[in-house]
Amino acid sequence: MNVLELRNAFEDYKGENITDEKFYKWLNYAEKWLYEQLVRIEPEKFIKTQSYSVSGGTVEYDLPSDFAHINSLNCGFFSVNSAGDPVSKFFTTEYGASAPGFYLAGDKVHFTGNLNGSFLLRYIPNIAELDADTDTLTGDYEFKIFYEQALDQFFAIDDEELEDEENSQNRLKKILENLFSTYNRNIPLIHVSCGDFY
Repeated sequence: MNVLELRNAFEDYKGENITDEKFYKWLNYAEKWLYEQLVRIEPEKFIKTQSYSVSGGTVEYDLPSDFAHINSLNCGFFSVNSAGDPVSKFFTTEYGASAPGFYLAGDKVHFTGNLNGSFLLRYIPNIAELDADTDTLTGDYEFKIFYEQALDQFFAIDDEELEDEENSQNRLKKILENLFSTYNRNIPLIHVSCGDFY
């Protein structure tokens, strides 16, 4: 489902046109929160890969520009077989370590232990900011009602012009948790900082 489809449905429901600034502010908030939930539930759907050819003389390499994290299941750096499939996962090490592994520093990965060969990074990418009607939503049609209800409640809060930002962020998070729980009651929610999105 693209943004325009959702926007048309939401504006029909509200009976009014919404400014781009408000619409994208609240849509991106809901989108980022939903993305984190879906990554936790089904990481394989979102995992991207990048190959590295490492020689002992070079230890520092760039991470992908859309790199978010490797905290999800089946993410990390792996040695690969001749077909390029992941075989064994490397452990994180630290600066100056002699053991084979890696550590992250800013937008770089540093390999330790004088590694040589081909390695595969499996990672969760950052979600792109929605800013055009043709952009595709993470949740697709399955979550159309989620988006519509989230937007509806966000606009109601926005109209109240709440002065206490922390309480308003907690309220937004609670709205999303309640809406999401109607979609999947058996999976516990992760708790993310609303400040990351707002």
